Amino acid sequence: MKSKNILIRTDGSNTSGLGHVSRCLTLANYLKEKGITSTFITSKQEVCNIITGNNFNCIVLDKNNKISHLKEISLSVNSNTIVVDTDYKRVFPSRESYFKYIKDLRSEKYFIISFEDAISADVSSNVVVVPYLGANKINVINTGSKHFFGEKYFLLRSEFLYTANFNVRRKIKKILITMGGSDPEKITLKAIKSICDTNLKVKITVLIGSFSKITRRDIFAMSNGNINILHNTNSISKLMLDCDIAITNSGLTKYELSALGVPYIVISDNNYQENIMSYFARKCICVHAGMVSSLTAYKLSKEIIELSINHAKRVRLSTNGRRLIDGHGADRLYSQIFVNN
Repeated sequence: MKSKNILIRTDGSNTSGLGHVSRCLTLANYLKEKGITSTFITSKQEVCNIITGNNFNCIVLDKNNKISHLKEISLSVNSNTIVVDTDYKRVFPSRESYFKYIKDLRSEKYFIISFEDAISADVSSNVVVVPYLGANKINVINTGSKHFFGEKYFLLRSEFLYTANFNVRRKIKKILITMGGSDPEKITLKAIKSICDTNLKVKITVLIGSFSKITRRDIFAMSNGNINILHNTNSISKLMLDCDIAITNSGLTKYELSALGVPYIVISDNNYQENIMSYFARKCICVHAGMVSSLTAYKLSKEIIELSINHAKRVRLSTNGRRLIDGHGADRLYSQIFVNN
């Protein structure tokens, strides 16, 4: 693939979060260093604002004529290469309509690179990337695509590369709560209550994402006052390295915590993620507290206490997490897709 210009089609929202957008920004920054210019396309102005705030050009897609508008954009930037990374379940009416969208783009002679999950891995993109633990077990019917499966293709932001080693202290003093770009189930509040119920003498830091609807009033109503609230910080890795335990949801943040070696507790957002996180837990990469809809504050408090007093387990989680993500996912994808095609 010799193009020096690419299009990146991505989206985020208060329900799907910003994981897809963040991954695309990571890719765009990496490609920029290789002399490749990225133009973003999204359906939401608020997402476009985030992208332009990261110094990339972004265009809001016409809702009525998506493919025709995309063709106009591709002509204007002289590119037939499109990276697609969206939560198709929320952007398209169905899996079938998403598959048709990709097929229609292929019929227009676009070279499509798409980031998928296990459910959409059979999409007919030229290149399909599923950069998650356990993805190498996926059986695909579609043999007309190149497939790159597994956590070795996970794109890690530059701030998580070449960081200091995480120090697993015997006594925990700080707990970080981070749910990514959004938190529609308000897991943050359940986590705060659960920590307070433990009576542990710890400092709580809460990181609120761009699309979160949780207010400071909501947080203080659940806490005893010993809490630090941050919004959209640019140094998330420093916050992670400064804590002793993190509590997160089942989004992409778990991979960043793993890469740093931070012991963490995960609360799953849905049934699909619950199965994935159970696999993580069996590999001793995290503690999986369960799915948010059935998780009680009492059970989460118990998990927090057990992890806080079990130094040996925290050491194992830290070691296994660092082994999971080596930080070379972007290098691998670049050499396989942008150099060898």
